[in-house]
Amino acid sequence: MEQAYLFVHFKEKATPDGEQVYFAVSRDGFTWQAINGGQPVLWSFLGEKGVRDMTITTMPDGTSIIVATDLSLAYNLWGKYQGQWPNIVRGGSKQLALWRSNDLVHWGAQEMIAFPDADFGCLWAPDILYMQDRDAYLLHWTSSVSADGFMKQAIYGSVTRDF
Repeated sequence: MEQAYLFVHFKEKATPDGEQVYFAVSRDGFTWQAINGGQPVLWSFLGEKGVRDMTITTMPDGTSIIVATDLSLAYNLWGKYQGQWPNIVRGGSKQLALWRSNDLVHWGAQEMIAFPDADFGCLWAPDILYMQDRDAYLLHWTSSVSADGFMKQAIYGSVTRDF
């Protein structure tokens, strides 16, 4: 089996295709080859219909998951957010997007991770850490909260076994 690095990313563009999931591979970590002819591998059709800040991990059972910020500036910057960062911090990315795969080629339908008991502003830059001693994952992200008027960004986390 050949091994390679997988780069999961978005392209910061003013059009919706830039806020989707792209893959590139490299054998040496320096020279990268775009997958799928440079077109998105996964499209976000839920939430804000745009994603960014992806993270990917492979679980002990072999399932790979991608978690991403659910935010589309291409669709919403000048409408919903009126071009204002404070509006994005308060109203953007209320959930995180998630995809699952058993082989990194075929991906399941997009799912959304919600945090219904918290009043977060924009949830962004998620990351996943596996805690082997607990056989669980720490999903952490940055957000603001309504308790301080969405004034400060902080790191929050949630522990899960199955997302």
